[in-house]
Amino acid sequence: MRDIDILAATAKTASGTGTARALRREGFVPCVVYGGGGEPYMASIEGRVVVKHCGRADFFTRVMTLVVDGEEVPVLPKSVQYHPVTDLPLHVDFLRVSKDSEIKVKVPIEFINEDKSPAIKLGAILNIVQRYVDVLCSPLSIPEKFEIDLSGAAVGATFSVSDLNIPEGCRLHQSTGAGTVLANVVQVGHDDKASGDANE
Repeated sequence: MRDIDILAATAKTASGTGTARALRREGFVPCVVYGGGGEPYMASIEGRVVVKHCGRADFFTRVMTLVVDGEEVPVLPKSVQYHPVTDLPLHVDFLRVSKDSEIKVKVPIEFINEDKSPAIKLGAILNIVQRYVDVLCSPLSIPEKFEIDLSGAAVGATFSVSDLNIPEGCRLHQSTGAGTVLANVVQVGHDDKASGDANE
C-alpha cells in the first residue's frame, strides 16, 4: 500500500469568481470536495502544495487525506483546471472516498524494456494506441501503474488489455474490453525508391 499524503486545507464559505480570485492572489488554490454520500463543500489549499502534487505522474491515482480545519477527509483527485497561459492550477476537484467504496480510476500504462526489443533496435517503432486503462477498485487498492514488457517484441507484436496483470481487488471497467489494443510494434522507413526501381 502506498503512503497517503496529507494536504492541509481551509474551508471556504463564500463562493463566486471574486472569492476565487482573491484566494489565488493570496497564493491559494480553490477546491471542491464532493461525493461519498456527503454534501459538496469548498475549501482552499496553498498553491505551492498543489503545484507539487499535480506534477506527480500518479496524482490522479493517489488517495490523499485532506485536513479541512482539523477534520480529516480521504479524497481522490478527479480533475484540475489550469491557467491557459501560466499553466498553474486554478481549481481542483476532489472525490470523497472510503475504504468500502468502489471507484472508477484511470491507471497509466508504462511500456518497459524497449531497448530489449530486437525489432525496435533495428528501427521499428512502438505505436502506442492507449496510455491509460479504466478500472474499478477500492481507493486503497488503486494500482500505481500497469507495466507491459517489450523484451523480445518483434515486428507485428500487439499488446492488449489481456496482457496486463490486474491485481486482486481490481477489475476492468465495462468501457474497457480485454481485447482492447494498447500498442503494437510496426516497421517504418521502407526503401520506397528501391521498391520502385524493382518494378521498372
